[in-house]
Amino acid sequence: MKRFIILSTQRTGSTLFRLWLNSHDSIRCHGEVFYPEYRACDGLRSFCERRFSHAALFRLAASRPMEKLGFGFFPETILKRYIRALFKGEDVGAPWTDLEMWNLPARIGKARDKTAVGFKIMYDHLGLYPGLIDWIRDQRLHIIHLRRNNKLKIYVSRMRSRKTGVPHGQGKTRTIVPVRVDPLEFKRFHRSLRNEETRHNAMFSQNPMHQVTYEAYLRETDVARRKVCRFLGLSGGKMTWPGLARSGFGNLPGEIVNYDELRSHLKGTALFQYLANP
Repeated sequence: MKRFIILSTQRTGSTLFRLWLNSHDSIRCHGEVFYPEYRACDGLRSFCERRFSHAALFRLAASRPMEKLGFGFFPETILKRYIRALFKGEDVGAPWTDLEMWNLPARIGKARDKTAVGFKIMYDHLGLYPGLIDWIRDQRLHIIHLRRNNKLKIYVSRMRSRKTGVPHGQGKTRTIVPVRVDPLEFKRFHRSLRNEETRHNAMFSQNPMHQVTYEAYLRETDVARRKVCRFLGLSGGKMTWPGLARSGFGNLPGEIVNYDELRSHLKGTALFQYLANP
């Protein structure tokens, strides 16, 4: 079995990518199982809540008074027990494939054995578990590092998600909710995100790593499929698109209330490239 993770950050098309991988007959790919608020049946939270002693420790780690400390004190024995169960498909549910089930604890079927098994984890969620970082390094897990080239579209997507409270869109289209972008805030966000990408590349420099971008796997789907299958040791196979709205190829002038102001502010800088193909 080839074990892997999708390493990314929010609003990079990671849910679309995860579901796309999971549609392959030889791949089982779970979602954000280490996100403390993730309640689906395959997550760490659900795993712990089915065991009295584990549940108390998890709730303490996830409580507001402890949020700054994260899960640094969370027993590594429990963490490793869960990881083993996740990869083996023992006492964890199958990964969700329907948005209506994405955060519900109801069991939706048994996790099946597959040639390649993995899960998705965000930069900030990974930082909660120091022991998990060491384990991924020691086990030399295969890493698919998913990035999105257009950082402005990440920023706009995050702002829209916060404004609407809707994390994912279903169907082929999505409702446009215009947002206002503070140029200075976007510059700070851009610098921070680029640093995070570089830091995580260095963090797992000794792991087998496959780099993929949101733009590339949407525009050259068949090429992306062949490359990721090769990376996971698969000879081929079909993947199907899930029923999610694919964001990021919309009309930026229609999505940003102060588009002209932002354009004027970014003109002459490297960040202007994100407006070149609105």
